[in-house]
Parts: sequence; C-alpha cells; structure tokens
Amino acid sequence: MQLGLENNGCKSFAVFTIDEGVELRNAGVESEILVFSRMDINRLNEAVKYNLILNICEKSDLLMIDNYINDGGIPPCISL
Repeated sequence: MQLGLENNGCKSFAVFTIDEGVELRNAGVESEILVFSRMDINRLNEAVKYNLILNICEKSDLLMIDNYINDGGIPPCISL
C-alpha cells in the first residue's frame, strides 16, 4: 500500500516508532518518513542509517543530539 501511495505522488509518511519507519524503508519506501515518538538516544544510529526524521519536542532532545554529534555521530534529520 505504501509503495502505491508513493508511486502516486505521496512525498512523505509519518509513523509512531523507529521500527515502523525501518519497516517502510525495508519495503522500499524512499519518501520522507517522520517518526512521532520521543527520540531514543540509543537508536540515533539507526535513525540516521534509515534516513528517518526525528521529532524533537524538548530542549533536552537537542542536547542529546549535540552530544551524539560531538561524540562523532552523523547528524540525524529532525523536525521541531
């Protein structure tokens, strides 16, 4: 169903969890995927690997990303 939507012009998707985003990527979805759930610092590498957009809802989320980048991590895509 998702590929049908994408093939007919859907340019972005939204999911609640990183697992759902990964599932869409593994199914071949190439459009933007926004993850609504709170950011999980332990899954930032996975979010970057699968090019998922993370929902940032608190200043502490930005600080976690800053620490992640300072430790050599690749900056994830984010939505404020």
